[in-house]
Amino acid sequence: MKNRLKFYKNPFSSKKINGDIYKDAPDPFIIKVNGYYYLTSTVSKGIVIRRSFDLIHWDNVLKDGIVTIDDSLKYAFAPEIVYDNGYFYIVTSPCGGGHYLYRSENIEGPFVKISENFHEMIDGSFFIDNDGTHYFSRASETGIVVKKFEDDLKLNELGTYFKEQFTLENAILGGWTEGPYITKRYGYYYVTFTGTHFLSDAYRVSYVSGKKLEQKMPYGDFILLNTEEDFKGLGHSMNFVGPDLDSYYIVYHECNDKIKRRVSISRLFFEKEKMIVDNASREDNFMFSRPAFEDFGTNNNYLSEDEFDFTSFSLEYNFAGSESVLVFGYKSENNYSYIKLFESHIEFRKKYFSKDTLIKSVSLGHKARLDCYHCLRVQVKNNAVAIYLDLVEYMFKAKLSTKGKIGYFNNSLKRPYIAISKFSFGDSDKETIKQKHVLISNMVSNNDYLVTNFYVSEDDNYDIVKDNSNWKISKLEIDGKQVSIDFISLVLASNIYLEKGVHEIKMFFDELNAREFYIRKSAKNNEILSLDELKVNGTKKGNFEERPGYIHYENDRNALLSDTEFRNYEISATFELEGLPIHKENVGAIISSVNNYSAKNQFEGLFSFQGYMLACNMKEIYFYETNFHKSELLFKMRNDGQKRLTLKLIKENDMIFVYIDNVRVYKTKVKPYLEQGKAGIYSNHASFNVLDFKLIQGGK
Repeated sequence: MKNRLKFYKNPFSSKKINGDIYKDAPDPFIIKVNGYYYLTSTVSKGIVIRRSFDLIHWDNVLKDGIVTIDDSLKYAFAPEIVYDNGYFYIVTSPCGGGHYLYRSENIEGPFVKISENFHEMIDGSFFIDNDGTHYFSRASETGIVVKKFEDDLKLNELGTYFKEQFTLENAILGGWTEGPYITKRYGYYYVTFTGTHFLSDAYRVSYVSGKKLEQKMPYGDFILLNTEEDFKGLGHSMNFVGPDLDSYYIVYHECNDKIKRRVSISRLFFEKEKMIVDNASREDNFMFSRPAFEDFGTNNNYLSEDEFDFTSFSLEYNFAGSESVLVFGYKSENNYSYIKLFESHIEFRKKYFSKDTLIKSVSLGHKARLDCYHCLRVQVKNNAVAIYLDLVEYMFKAKLSTKGKIGYFNNSLKRPYIAISKFSFGDSDKETIKQKHVLISNMVSNNDYLVTNFYVSEDDNYDIVKDNSNWKISKLEIDGKQVSIDFISLVLASNIYLEKGVHEIKMFFDELNAREFYIRKSAKNNEILSLDELKVNGTKKGNFEERPGYIHYENDRNALLSDTEFRNYEISATFELEGLPIHKENVGAIISSVNNYSAKNQFEGLFSFQGYMLACNMKEIYFYETNFHKSELLFKMRNDGQKRLTLKLIKENDMIFVYIDNVRVYKTKVKPYLEQGKAGIYSNHASFNVLDFKLIQGGK
């Protein structure tokens, strides 16, 4: 299997492979039209569109890619495209000074401006629901704003577009929230958004989700966040369906130190309202899988040479004309199933000799034009059917069979793309090789165990880290060998040596109540760091002054972090405070279980990392679970002006203990994402001396 694996790299930065997008493509947006993917992004002149069949090799649709240009379009921020009943619409906010709409009957242009500036801040995005409602979402300091169009994408008699609005209360991130995008998948709405300053290395994507698109949609979690030097500032995203007609991907940009923002793509996974990105990284991105069959027709009538008989399947048809008939399960001219679009509904029918039987009629939320292009994706699993007419989702129950050929009759579209996949309703999530984060629902059920394959990129020792649910698991096997289970710790299994490549994991549950687990490298054992060793071997984020026998911090935000990660540990430091730091954000601190430390984060200051922070100033002592804008104060106590303090944290398995001057004052359970990380010294606009420091792997 190793030799058959194919990967692509993020970001898309090769002139030879990726065409024009290697240069700079902030705020990327992708739409699929008749088998091809089209990408647009922020550019300095006009609106540019690029095209790709495989999502790897990209070319401009015209010589320079510009599909429209006018005096308004200098630095057209974050253009997005929607197709609606015969027209492609682009919305953009040039230089962030309000929005304009452009329209064309052809995705490759030319596009014509159809509106003046209708304002609405920046980063406008479209969504059309199956009741016919057209939505417009945009950036805001107070959370993503969602508005309903008065009359599709047309101005009303008052000269405005919108009739009502609401703000997503939980769609707010890091001081400034932008880049919204709404996805609907099997009845769940997911609203992704990006937050904090766009030049911060902690620029990141999170989401809210639920069964209704409404003001109080629950907050999910970060799905894109990485502050490492070679791949950071991940944000301004949108989601699209992959070539296999079932998988979902997220496209976004990363930002390097030269402020070049380049396109990256990662795989999404789902479980009901939850969505994750398994591997947001430069390397080891599995190549996009293709459908079982795909072709471009050359005339109005087409039937595949092959017959198909998939239990679950997805179909994609691209077509035009009122006489178009979309065929599946074709056995003969007297025995086949077909789909036909009408103005008000879609019919699924079965022809058997002289009988023509209606299987299902699906009402549309709007009046469909029959003289223009449409795309229909159909997914079938057991009796469940999901159809996507121009990306608008409709779901129903019906028994459909694909046994036979696929094709179309009377299709007036030039070279229509047609495809069939054996995956539907997220089956591809189960089959895909995982890497770092696995949803239990994305494993394959096989009688008394669940199984999936995962990939590790290096020969090393690895841990399996479970979520906080009460796991009732009786046996764990990797590559057919039973692995010892730790029933007490969050680390279900530790220090498992794995060679680079693909491995199989089986989990035998007594009762299935787990939701997810993580695969990560094991911490190195028996490491001890003194202050001198930390100065030499640690990573310096900011500045400190070396003095005889100690180090001195003053002003700004600074950190001195271990190069390696620690799992069970003891970290302690003796601080001598100087001056009068009394504001709650003016502190000296020890930090541990640190992930994603952001050295460049204008909006979030003290809380610019994930980890634990035990902090002090002349007034109070604080213990935080630090997680950027989601940071939580777990404990605080008065200091009453004591200048010399010894702070200590001890982590043992899934508990962390807090000590002040060697007296335990607090304890709490550890979250899975903070089970392991780097550790060190931290300052935020405070003056103090570090007189002593000790960091021990394994704790006492």
